[in-house]
Amino acid sequence: MTLSLRSSGCTAKTWGAVRSTALFFAATTLASSLVAAPALAKKIKGAVEQSRQGDIVFAMDRKGDEIGHHSVTYTPLEDGRLQVDVAITIKVKFAFIVAYRYEHLNREIWSADGKTLLSIESETFNNGKNISISGKRTDAGFAMIDEDGTEYLIEGDIAPTSYWNALLLEADSAVLNTQKGKVADVAFINQDKSDVVAPDGTAVTTALYESQGELERIYVDYTPDNACWVGLEFFPPKQDVEITYRLTSYFAAQRPDLAAYPRLDACQKVFLPEPIPAEDQTLRLTQQDRQPGSKS
Repeated sequence: MTLSLRSSGCTAKTWGAVRSTALFFAATTLASSLVAAPALAKKIKGAVEQSRQGDIVFAMDRKGDEIGHHSVTYTPLEDGRLQVDVAITIKVKFAFIVAYRYEHLNREIWSADGKTLLSIESETFNNGKNISISGKRTDAGFAMIDEDGTEYLIEGDIAPTSYWNALLLEADSAVLNTQKGKVADVAFINQDKSDVVAPDGTAVTTALYESQGELERIYVDYTPDNACWVGLEFFPPKQDVEITYRLTSYFAAQRPDLAAYPRLDACQKVFLPEPIPAEDQTLRLTQQDRQPGSKS
């Protein structure tokens, strides 16, 4: 998913070759970007903006440097269905040169109970390569068109790799890759308890799940009680540098319109302060009245 050009361990003799390779890579990437249609450039700009705002927003860190953002935005539709928009942007620099760029926009439509994926459309700009996939539920199954333009049918329900929906954990070793539009043989196994840092800086205990199968070394954090997505760590293929998600915003504004979706309604309250019971409030008022100098 990401490309790393690591300079650690480079000697003076090899530095020139590394720099030349990086410059050539950046030049070819720029050339590919310039060939892209204006409409694509507009979508890329939109992805960058969307990835920094939404109901859930993560910053992505690599070796202590922020390299991107990932956001999820929920929109209830008039007929009760739920629209979910996902935006991901990554930009990796090397010696002040953008060595890798990735933008991904994904729109999912879910049934009112949040248990059935009704349709999906995603567009990805992967360092010069444009990828589009789409799918929708039919009477015969879930009809997909993958990145190669191949049409095929998925029998039964399928969970996409967008992580926000914990149905991913219940998938029977088969998930839908939201970038490639292909079914991957993957299962997420509960490993142990972990913790993430909430936007207010407090530590939150989570249940940690690790991917096994075609997609490896992905670690997803969910709250133990209501399976709300709050963290992610992964290793890009053939790399040993971890990409860590840092939660920067989590339902910063409460959404009364999500009350019709019990799981989301529970999730948007995860980081809210615990309400003070009425009897405790009365006790606190009584104690304040007894303070010296208080009016009786």
